[in-house]
Amino acid sequence: MSTRLDVLAAIKALIGSTRPQADVRGMLEDDIKPDEVGPGGAATVESGDPGDPSIDMSPPTYWWEHSVPIELVSYPANGLTSQQILDDWLMTIGRAVEADRTLGGLCTYLDVSAPTDGIAAVAGAAPIGWAAFTITASYSTTSPLG
Repeated sequence: MSTRLDVLAAIKALIGSTRPQADVRGMLEDDIKPDEVGPGGAATVESGDPGDPSIDMSPPTYWWEHSVPIELVSYPANGLTSQQILDDWLMTIGRAVEADRTLGGLCTYLDVSAPTDGIAAVAGAAPIGWAAFTITASYSTTSPLG
């Protein structure tokens, strides 16, 4: 597998490890955004955009700043609002990133953006809370193909 896909798989695993009861989807053809959200919430990890690399010529090394969009959704539960649940989830993700900024050596650095959030109306169901942010993975490859 390419470094690009290894990094994406590691980010998806990191998100999943922060809330094991959540349905974590993304990056596979059959892994589209869920139509239903279970009681544990759901996360979608998109493949994002690696952008244009910086290039070192000798030896050829391509340095990427890969932006990976993440979307979290949750219903209110156990006396907590959806925004409280999402805030706790975001803080847990932040601690996981801080604990391993290299994804076990796959990246030179991993960082997160500030989240946007809100409440979405769902026809025939309770409103659902959402939060969206980006994880940026800095890594290098020896090929522009990843």
